[in-house]
Formats: sequence, structure tokens, C-alpha cells
Amino acid sequence: MEHNLAYEIFRAGQLLPSHQRPFVLEGHNQYFIFLIIHIPPSTGGSLIFAWLLNEKIILRPFFRASFFMPVVISGVVVTTMWQQLYGLETGVLNQLLTAKGLSRVEWLSHPAMAMVSIAIMATWKNVGLYTILFWLAYRPCLKVTMKPLAWKVRARGNSFGT
Repeated sequence: MEHNLAYEIFRAGQLLPSHQRPFVLEGHNQYFIFLIIHIPPSTGGSLIFAWLLNEKIILRPFFRASFFMPVVISGVVVTTMWQQLYGLETGVLNQLLTAKGLSRVEWLSHPAMAMVSIAIMATWKNVGLYTILFWLAYRPCLKVTMKPLAWKVRARGNSFGT
């Protein structure tokens, strides 16, 4: 019976405990890179957007709809849009880089850049959902902290909110 190289590599990996298998370790490393890139900006951005949802800013209804749009758009549409941004020859980002005299970046094919690119896309897509969750948690806190303040201001004869 003939053994091929792929079978031998698979067999050698099966003999190791799961935490010592090279493919498992590489998978864990990639996952942690994704989390390091994804969690801080998505959490920080979501907290800022949740705060802005309660502020009286210009075009507030447009702002409320626009940041949540990536969440409700189909994953196929999001993937296609980001492929147009990340494309090596015709991607918008590489065209901007070459217009400035810089070299093109292999956003999706280079091993070091692929996970970073995907994490940026996932962060952009999920910030709206996290914003809604933080905003819903923020609203009761706002009412609890503002109600005593409103009573004190009204007691002095001034008007404050509703």
C-alpha cells in the first residue's frame, strides 16, 4: 500500500495533542490577530456612535440610518463592495496608493494583510449592530441620571428638557 506525503503529515498531526498541532496553533494565532484588530475599534466606535445618537446633530435621521445600513445589507453585497475596494489591479485603495506614487498592496492575497483586511471589513459591518446594543443600554442610564437633574433645575425656575 502506497502512502503519500499528505497522509503522513495528517497522521503525524493526529499523534500530537491538539494544542501542539501546528495547524491548530496557526489558527489560534490568526483568530487572536482578528480579535485584536476587531474588538477595540468596534467597541470604541460603537460607544461614540451610541452617544451621538442622542445628540442633536445635523441630519440625525440620515446618520441613524447610515451607520446601521451595513448590518442589514446582505453579506454578498458587502463582500463584493470590499472586493472592489481591495482589488489588486482595479481596487479603489490600490488606485489611490498608485496615484500617490506608492506601491500596490495585496490586501486579500498576502498572508500578513489578508486577516487585517477581513478584520477591517468585519468591524465596518458590525459597528452598527454594536451601536444599537450600546444605545439601548445607554438610554435607561440617561433617563435615570437626567431625571434628578431636571427636578433640581425646575425647582430653581429654569426649564430643562422634558
